[in-house]
Amino acid sequence: IQGHTDNVGAKAANLALSQGRAAAVKDYLVKTHQIGAARLTTAGFGDTKPVGDNATAEGKALNRRVELVKKT
Repeated sequence: IQGHTDNVGAKAANLALSQGRAAAVKDYLVKTHQIGAARLTTAGFGDTKPVGDNATAEGKALNRRVELVKKT
């Protein structure tokens, strides 16, 4: 579970926010859908992997996200 942010704010704060987002999704999946916690890992990437343009409101909104990535 990967957490991401836009580029507004301090790098350290964005990293912590992205880690918190990923952890919150993991907690939700474990509690609500009874997925084993050991099956899920989390990582926060802050603003290092944008998918949208941080110069626009729309791009910033796209960058504030959580992604579920299948481990290989």
